[in-house]
Amino acid sequence: MPTELDDGLLRWLIRARWWRQVPDQPALPTMADISYDRLTVSWMAPESAVFEIVGYDVQYRASDEGRFVHWAHEGIDTEATIAGLAEVTEYTVRVRARNDVGEGDWSAPVSGTTLVAPPRFLEGENADRELNENTPAGAPVGDPVTARVRSGEIRYGLGGEDADSFEIDASSGQLLTRQGVDYNYEERPGYEVEVEASNVRVGTGRILVRIALLDVDEPPGKPDRPTVTALGSTGLRVTWVAPSNTGPAISGYDLEYREHGAGAYLSAEHEGTGTNASITGLARQTRYEVRVRALNGEGTGVWSETAQARTGGGGTPAYAPASQSAFDALFVGSFLSTESTFIQFVSAGRIRERNEHPGDYTYASAGSNTGTLTQTYDDTVTFGGSCTIRLTFRSETSGTLRRTCEGGQTSTEQWRLDFIDPGAFNIEIIPVGDRRSSVDSAFRAAVARWERVIPANTGAVYIPFLRTVDDLFDNGSTDKIFGVIDDLRIYARLASIDGPGGTLAIAGPFFVRVSSDLPAVSRITLDADDADDIDGLTIMDLRGIVLHEVAHALGFGTSWDDLGLLKNPSFDSDGEPISPVPDTYFSGANAIAAFDEVGGTDYTGEKVPVENAGGSGTADGHWRDSVFGKRELMNGYRILGSRNADAMSLVTIQSMADLGYTVDVDEADAYTLPFSSFPAARSRAGEESPANWIPLKCIVTRPVPAHEVTLIELESGGLQ
Repeated sequence: MPTELDDGLLRWLIRARWWRQVPDQPALPTMADISYDRLTVSWMAPESAVFEIVGYDVQYRASDEGRFVHWAHEGIDTEATIAGLAEVTEYTVRVRARNDVGEGDWSAPVSGTTLVAPPRFLEGENADRELNENTPAGAPVGDPVTARVRSGEIRYGLGGEDADSFEIDASSGQLLTRQGVDYNYEERPGYEVEVEASNVRVGTGRILVRIALLDVDEPPGKPDRPTVTALGSTGLRVTWVAPSNTGPAISGYDLEYREHGAGAYLSAEHEGTGTNASITGLARQTRYEVRVRALNGEGTGVWSETAQARTGGGGTPAYAPASQSAFDALFVGSFLSTESTFIQFVSAGRIRERNEHPGDYTYASAGSNTGTLTQTYDDTVTFGGSCTIRLTFRSETSGTLRRTCEGGQTSTEQWRLDFIDPGAFNIEIIPVGDRRSSVDSAFRAAVARWERVIPANTGAVYIPFLRTVDDLFDNGSTDKIFGVIDDLRIYARLASIDGPGGTLAIAGPFFVRVSSDLPAVSRITLDADDADDIDGLTIMDLRGIVLHEVAHALGFGTSWDDLGLLKNPSFDSDGEPISPVPDTYFSGANAIAAFDEVGGTDYTGEKVPVENAGGSGTADGHWRDSVFGKRELMNGYRILGSRNADAMSLVTIQSMADLGYTVDVDEADAYTLPFSSFPAARSRAGEESPANWIPLKCIVTRPVPAHEVTLIELESGGLQ
C-alpha cells in the first residue's frame, strides 16, 4: 500500500463503504420536564466512525396521528424542548444524528403525555380596556377578562401595583370600578393590573391588563332645587348652592322661569358665578316656577328641579290707579278685604261681596293716593242697592277707606288687597318686631319645603277683625288681624321668652277652619336668648328648628287632641303629668301605615308612639325619642351641627294627611327607625344622648275656640 496518498487514491477511499460511515442509531431517548404545552427530550450521542456529528434531527407527533413533525434543533446539544403542544395529549418523539456523510437511523420512539393546563386567558398575555373618566363605583370596565381550563372552576383575583384601584368579580372576571377612587384623566390617564385566574388542581394563570382612561367632557352636576321667595309684589329672589363639579371651574349659570303650569320657560339674565339672582317685572300675586343650571368650559349641566314661589302683592298698593283700566288690571282676580267684609273682583266691572252679593262696579281716580269705588248691587236689598267707597292708598300693610251705602250704612275701616292661588298650598309669613336675616332665611326655606310637602290648596277663608297681634304675643301691638287668607298665615316673632336654656319656641294655630279644623292663622315665637346663646347653633340648626316649628303651626302636635288623634296623653287637662307613665300614641291610619313601612312592624306598643317624657313642651306633641331617635325632624330633641338631624320621615308627612292635608309622599327624606329592638311601650329610655343635643322645648298653643270667631270659607265660585 502506498505511503503517500495522491488525489486519486483519496477519491477512491471516500468512495469506499467502510470510510463513508454515517452515525449510529441513538439509544432510546428519555423524556423529562413535561408540562401542559411542552416536553423535554434528551439522548446519548451515538458512535460516528470517522466524521464528527454535526447535528441532530428531532421529530414528534401526537400518538394518534400518522406523520411526524420536524422540530427545529440547532447544534449538537443532546436535549431539545418541544413547545406549543396540546394539553393532556400523548406525544411520540424520535431523534437521529447527522454528520458530513449523512443521517443515521432514527432512534426508537419515546412517548410522554402533557399535563392539564392551568387557566389560560383568551386574550393571551396582555389585554387592553378603556374607561371613561369620572365613572362611578361599581361600573364594569370593558368586557370580562376571561380564562379557560379543561375542567374545574376558575376563580379570579387582582394583583399588580394598581390592584387597589379596581375590583373584580371572582366568578366572571369582570373588572369593576371601586368605591372611593377618583378616575380623573387629568391626574392619571391609565392603570395596569394583573388579573389572576386560579384552579385549585392545576394552578394559576395571569394576564396584564392595561386600562386607559378616556378624557370626556365634564359639565357641572345638577344643582339642588333653588330657594325662591317673593321680592316685593313684582319680583322673585332666587338663591341656590353650587353643584358638584369635577371638570373646569364653573363659569356661569342659566336661570329660567315661567308662570306655574304655563308653556315655555323664559330666560332670566344672570352674569357671573354668584349663586343668587333677582327676577323682576313679574305679575303681582302670581305663582312662578324657577330652575337653574351650571356651565363650565366642557359643557352645560342638567337643570335643577323646579322651585315655586308666588310674587307678593298683599297689603295696600302704594299709589292709586289712574284709570278704570289700570284699576281692573290690579284688582281683577283679587279681594278687597276690610275689617268687616270682603269684595271679590270677579271680572272687569263685576264684583261679588261675601260670597253672595253680586253687582257691578266703577272706579275713578281722586288723586295720587285716593280713588273712589262705586258698587251697584244686582238687588236693592243689599245695602240699599249701592255703596260708595273712598279708598286711601299707601305702601303699608293696610290702608283706610270710608264706605257710605244708600241703605244708610257707613264705616271707616282698614283695608288690604288680598290674592289667592287655588292651584297650590300657600303659607304667608308676617314678621313681627325685630328681624334678623338668618331667621327670615330660615322661614323662607321652611315655607318652600312645606309648600312642596302639602301641594294642594286647603281653601281660602276670610277673617273679620276680632283680634290684634297683641292677642297673639302679648306685645302691645295694635295691628289688626283680618283679611282673606290663602291658605295659612303665620305671624312670626323673635323675642325673649324665658332666658337661655328654657323654652325654645312657642308655636301653634290661633284661628282654625270650622269645617276641617285646619289652621288659618298660626303663631311662632322663637326665643331670641336661646338663638343667641346655644353653643354651636348654625344657620343649618336654625333652619331645622324653624322647619320643626312651622310643622306645629300647621297642626302637628297642636291639633291632635282637637281631632281626637292623640290617645293616652301624658298630661291631664290641668297640665299635670299622669302617673304611671301612659303609652301615649297618635292614632292616624296613614301615619300608622307609614310607621310600619319605616321599620315599625314589630313594635308591640300602641302606634304611632308619641313622646311621654321630657315635660311640658316636649311630651304629647312630638314623636317618641326612644323609638324614633334624635334624627327625625319631629322628635322633641335636636343634635346641633348635624346635617342628618332633620329627616322629614314618611311618618311625619302621612300624619299631616291624617290632619286633613293632601300630601306628596315623594318629599319624604330617607329614614328608618334606628333601633333593631324597641324598649317597653311605657319606657322613657332611648338612645344614648350625644353631647351636642338640646331638647326642643316647644310650648304648643291651642287655637281660639271655633265658636268665638266666625271664619268665612270662600265658596268655590269665589275662586274663579
